[in-house]
Amino acid sequence: MSILDRFRNIGFFKNKIDYLDDQGKPKTIIQTGKKKQFGQNKGLRTKAQLVKYWNYYSGEDTVWAAVNSIAFNTVMVGYDIESDNPRAKELIQMWCKRVDLDTHMLDNTRYALAMGDAFIEIVYNKKKEPSSLLDVDPKTMEIEYDEHGIVQSYRQSLGVRDKEGIPKLDKHSICHIKFFSNPSNPYGMSLIEASMDVIEKKVRTDNAIANAIIRHGTSKTVFTVGNEHDRQLPPESVLKDIRDEVEDIDEKNEFIVPWNVTVSTIDEKGITGVEEYYNYFQSQLVLGLLCTEEALGLGRGSTEATSKTKALLYERMIQSFQLRLAHIIEKQLFNQVLVENGFDPDIVTIEFRSVTSTDESERAKWMGNLIRGFRSSKVKPFTINEIRKKFKMKEIDLPEANSIIYEGYGSGESEPEEEPQSDEPVTEEPEESEENEEEEKIDEEE
Repeated sequence: MSILDRFRNIGFFKNKIDYLDDQGKPKTIIQTGKKKQFGQNKGLRTKAQLVKYWNYYSGEDTVWAAVNSIAFNTVMVGYDIESDNPRAKELIQMWCKRVDLDTHMLDNTRYALAMGDAFIEIVYNKKKEPSSLLDVDPKTMEIEYDEHGIVQSYRQSLGVRDKEGIPKLDKHSICHIKFFSNPSNPYGMSLIEASMDVIEKKVRTDNAIANAIIRHGTSKTVFTVGNEHDRQLPPESVLKDIRDEVEDIDEKNEFIVPWNVTVSTIDEKGITGVEEYYNYFQSQLVLGLLCTEEALGLGRGSTEATSKTKALLYERMIQSFQLRLAHIIEKQLFNQVLVENGFDPDIVTIEFRSVTSTDESERAKWMGNLIRGFRSSKVKPFTINEIRKKFKMKEIDLPEANSIIYEGYGSGESEPEEEPQSDEPVTEEPEESEENEEEEKIDEEE
C-alpha cells in the first residue's frame, strides 16, 4: 500500500480528488472559483437596476461628463420651428415658449440616456388642449403592452402593492422618449448598460490606484538601530523611545542621531505604471459611451488631423440624436397641439442647429468646387432649393429655384458693357440769364 493510500484510509482526503476528465485524460485547467458570466443581469429593467444606472451617472465622473455632453450638445444648441403655414408655426412657437420645452427636452434627454427611458406627462386644460408638461420619474413608470409589443397604456407605480388600484394613463397622454430601442419590449436601453462591466472594473481600479498612491506616493523612512557587529539586539525600550521620537515627523523635520542609528528611505520612486492601467478602462468606457475623448477634455496623443476627424464624427452622432428627438417631439407633442387647434398633423417641424460648422464647411467646400466646374454652362448640378435644403435653409417658392437651368449668369452670353466713367468731376456751365442776352444785343447795336 502506498503512502498516499494510507493517508486516504486515515481520512486526510475525505473528498474525492479527480484530475482526469471523462475521457481519462489529465485536466490541464482546474476551476478554483465561480466565474462571473459576461453581461450577467443585464437588460433586466427593475427599479434597483435603474437606481444603479442613475448612481453610476451621478457618481462616476466619466459617465457624468459623457451623458451631459451628449444631452447639452443635442438640445441646448438651439432649434428652429419650420412650417409652410404661418399660423401653425406661430401657434407651435408660442406653445413651446409657454410650456418651457427647452428645459423638458434637456432633462428628459439626460434621463433617457442614463436610464433608457424618459416620460413626459401631457396635461390638458378644460378645452382638452395640451396646456403644460410634467416630467415623470422613469423609475416609477411601467408600460402595459400586448403580445406584439404595442403600447396599450402607462401606469405609475409608487410603491403600492395593489397595482390594479392605480389608475392607468392613456398612451396619448404620455410622451415616451428613448434613443435605443429593445426588440423584445417597448422599453428603451440605457447608454450605460453596455458599459456596466467596464464601469465596475474602473471603479475598483480607481480605488486600488488611489490606495496605492496614498501608500506609495511618498518615500518611507527606515531607522536601523545598531548593526550585526554588536552581536545583540537592541532592547525593546530603546526601540520604543526612538519610535516615539520619530512618530510625528514631516517634511519640516531634520534628523540628528548617534552613530549607531542609521536613517534610510525606501519606496522613493513611488508607484509606477499607473497611467497604463487607468487609460485602459478609461478608453473602453469612453468608447462605450459614444463620446470622444476630446469632447471630455482628454484626447491623449491626438493630433490635429485625428481631432478634426473625431469632431466631425461626434457632430454626426449628435445630429442622429437630434433627428431621433425631433421625430418624437413632432409626433407625440406637436401633432396633438395642431389637431386640437384645427390644423392637420405633420405640418410643423423642429430642426436643431449644428454643434459646430465643421460638417457644413466641408459640405460647402465640396459643393463649391463642384459648381465651379459648371461655371460656363447653363445647366447646373443642383437647383437653388436643393442647395438650401442641404444647409437646412427654407426653400424659396419660385420656379427658378427648382430648375437646374440658370438663365443669364454663366450662359455664355456677354452682358452689355457700361461706358467707362471718368474719375474727373463733371462741371456744368451756368445758364445765361435773359438780362445778359439783352445787354449783348445792345452792345451789338452800338
